[in-house]
Amino acid sequence: MVESIYTRFAKEVHHYFPQIRQIRSTKRFRKSRLYREILPALRNVLDVCELENFVDKPIKKSPFYRAVSWNVERGMEFEGLVHILKNNPGLAGADIYFLPETDVGMARSKNRNVAKELARALNLNYAFSPCYLNLDKGSGIEAEAKGNNEVGLHGNAILSRWPIKSPRQILLKNCKDKMRGKEKRLGSQRCLVVDLKMPEGPLRIACPHLDAHSSQRQRYHQVKTILDFFKREDWKGPTLIGGDLNTSTYHASHAFFAWWSFWRKMMMGPKYVCDNHYCYPERYFEKRLFNFLEQKGFDYKNFNELGKPTIHYHLGDEKKNKNLHDWVPKFFQPLVDWSVRKAEGTTSLKLDWFVAQNLKPIEGSQRVIGNLTYQGKLVSDHDAIVVNFKIS
Repeated sequence: MVESIYTRFAKEVHHYFPQIRQIRSTKRFRKSRLYREILPALRNVLDVCELENFVDKPIKKSPFYRAVSWNVERGMEFEGLVHILKNNPGLAGADIYFLPETDVGMARSKNRNVAKELARALNLNYAFSPCYLNLDKGSGIEAEAKGNNEVGLHGNAILSRWPIKSPRQILLKNCKDKMRGKEKRLGSQRCLVVDLKMPEGPLRIACPHLDAHSSQRQRYHQVKTILDFFKREDWKGPTLIGGDLNTSTYHASHAFFAWWSFWRKMMMGPKYVCDNHYCYPERYFEKRLFNFLEQKGFDYKNFNELGKPTIHYHLGDEKKNKNLHDWVPKFFQPLVDWSVRKAEGTTSLKLDWFVAQNLKPIEGSQRVIGNLTYQGKLVSDHDAIVVNFKIS
């Protein structure tokens, strides 16, 4: 049995999954009598953050603090996560961990409460915000996972050595209908926001995961939603954002637009795009998003290792190919392979970022840490990012 505050209400909704699966759009679902019937239970699942402070000993003030952001790919390789976060010199002992893509009671991650169990293993405090209640096991090879979902939640988490309080959610508008396609889900991406009780005073931190199937404009608007929320809070103190902004440089809200974006880049030259745009989305394709952050007083340039990608596609990657086939037609595959060959066999993107306000980064601490393996297997499809900072 999954240890979670969500289990009871999620199971109430599970009873209706066969009926919900028959509905082919979110709009139709929300107009249905079924939606009105299960809405109270659904809200008790998706609109509630899970929070536990396991560490009760006071911690002394540090000359600087370390933050790690790592999309942990659902937490499917849990033992590897624990091993790396305990033993990797660049990642172990951090003050804050931003963990987009964590599961609660999903078959693909062995029905763990990933954030809670990881916090216990590392002796940290944690907060978790659900984003989606999954009607299925997942996409691609995840659909082949053994067993069934006991809860079926997927979301974002924050772990910290410092006491966590006031968890809240920023609801991000869906960029595509999550009831269409092979992987049906209820909900939408939500940015988790908490306050950390630091020796210098409160530190506001946020863990977003922008919609992967989105356009550049939609990603900009999701970031704007987050900053608009911050403005309403009228917070004058320091803020640190860490997460997966999915700055792929693609218009990916629909297969047709992804196809068009792909061809545009191929006309520019695969190797040129890989070297000058995939690793530097802020230069052109995602410029509006990053310019907006700076206009609002947020710093990304000094909190990241610029030009260093965080996710990689290698020629013949069967796992990523299967995930791609769930979204675009298979005839797209030879073109992808051709472009990767032209780029010397590997295509890499920079998706993961830190963004800060009223904080001072430690020069030279900004790093992307990759090749994170356990027993010869990659623990996540993303690399981790690290920065050390001072609270001024």
